[in-house]
Amino acid sequence: MNVALLGCGAIGSEVARAIDEGRAGPIRLLWIFDRNRNKAEELSQSLKSHPKVAEKMEEILADKEVELVIEAASQEAVRDYGENILKSGKDLLILSTGALMDSQLFGRLLEARKSGRRIYIPSGAILGIDALKACQLAGIEEVELITRKSLPGATVTVFEGSVREAVRKFPKSINIAATLALVAGEDKVKVRIISDPSLKRTVHELRVKSRVSDIFCRVESLPFEQNPLSSKITAYSVISLLRDLTELVRIGT
Repeated sequence: MNVALLGCGAIGSEVARAIDEGRAGPIRLLWIFDRNRNKAEELSQSLKSHPKVAEKMEEILADKEVELVIEAASQEAVRDYGENILKSGKDLLILSTGALMDSQLFGRLLEARKSGRRIYIPSGAILGIDALKACQLAGIEEVELITRKSLPGATVTVFEGSVREAVRKFPKSINIAATLALVAGEDKVKVRIISDPSLKRTVHELRVKSRVSDIFCRVESLPFEQNPLSSKITAYSVISLLRDLTELVRIGT
């Protein structure tokens, strides 16, 4: 499978290296694009495959060899490029799922995929998506996400409220809330974000109450050194999804 990468930050770079080393399965990285071209050039030069660096996103859209575009950039990138990626005949993997809380944008993306293309959303830094999808079929009553991050200052709750408001106020660090909402329903998910400067890891606690199962899980994720707001496991959830796309046996929902 031939892919392009949108976004060369900590997560995108980790995914690119995994593809380059063969850890993502039979995947070829043909193009990379970042609004900071120097960052994209540096990443390309560090890889054995030396993928092409796009000056503009239109170069990737025009390449018929590209089958999938991996978005690891920002909610803004999903808004700016998502619709055209699908219309150009390519599948789209979205990490910045907070953008999809814009119902009009999400509707346009779903309309664009009538061309037969697919939208993939990895689990990111949270556990329990498989179980949540199963519970949703029977009926979910409520979902609570409590996120603890190492932020400057005192230990304090910095946010408590809806998913839509959470992804607006914290667009780079709480996309998993939107992923949960896409499965369970936005009205069922409540979010709390706690600043705790003593933490060395980002902590996500998920509580689910449904008609068939009550779920509690806790994830303590190592952050990237170069970007403490991003968890390393997020990159590996993308790598795992890429492997699933080419595996003969798929484990999990």
